[in-house]
Amino acid sequence: MKLLLDTHIWLWYLLGDQRLSIQLQTLIADLNTEIWLSPISIWETLILAEKGRISLRPDPVTWINLALKTLETPEAQMNHNIAVKI
Repeated sequence: MKLLLDTHIWLWYLLGDQRLSIQLQTLIADLNTEIWLSPISIWETLILAEKGRISLRPDPVTWINLALKTLETPEAQMNHNIAVKI
């Protein structure tokens, strides 16, 4: 299964937020699930950190790089041509 995570789901999963359902946690953790992340989610995460809405340690850029390695999440390169093919 392919799964494109939005910003909140990505953050909730990595931060252990209780608002993320057990079913979705299990799906994301399943090695058979192909996880994708939009570069927009990375941008939104940086904005949330800049505004003080979330705290990412040791700093937002380092946290994001570690998070991308943790889930081995490729960036979804999306445009209308790619979306139609999926």
